[in-house]
Amino acid sequence: MTIERNSLDETTQLISNFDYNDTGKLVNISSEDVQSGSLYNFTFDHGVNGTVTNVGFMIDDVEYDLSTTYNESDEIHYLIEGDLANLPTEWNLDPDGQLIKIAISENNYTLQFSEGDKGVFHYLKPQNALVIWHGLMFYLSPFELFFFSQHDIALIHTGDAGYLFQNKIWDGNGNLVSFQVKPNVLFGLTINYVVEYETKNL
Repeated sequence: MTIERNSLDETTQLISNFDYNDTGKLVNISSEDVQSGSLYNFTFDHGVNGTVTNVGFMIDDVEYDLSTTYNESDEIHYLIEGDLANLPTEWNLDPDGQLIKIAISENNYTLQFSEGDKGVFHYLKPQNALVIWHGLMFYLSPFELFFFSQHDIALIHTGDAGYLFQNKIWDGNGNLVSFQVKPNVLFGLTINYVVEYETKNL
């Protein structure tokens, strides 16, 4: 997967490769920052029930010590702590495994869903490891959290600010094909999304 980001007239490009085990669980993600040449590598261990039990992380062959905590009651909760600027980071998922909250240091993002409508990825339930990877790599990007929910997002709360998902259009099959994300902050820029779908036999 190639991700390009443009910010303050600077473009960054990250190329990532995803490896899965025989049961389809995500076990490794290796990424290269094309501009800097930095290499990032994540490894994931899984328990018998499919939960992530351990996360390993390296930058340019330097290993960082991370601790992973998991618990489950009314919600699924992951906590990763360690010596990185964006830690501790917490993820809360509903019993169906849908992301409902992410907390990075003192920044909290809470997702509020529309009732009944389908999100962009309603065909595909994201693995916990993928949600954790995105939170650790792109920790200040509420504009991309729709990637990790099968539900249609109405609003993302973050402190005094919020991100409103609006002007949505679905096609005849119920697929969300365009929408906008508008921050309710002064001079906040509205981002327009257009989504294309392709049917494949896997």
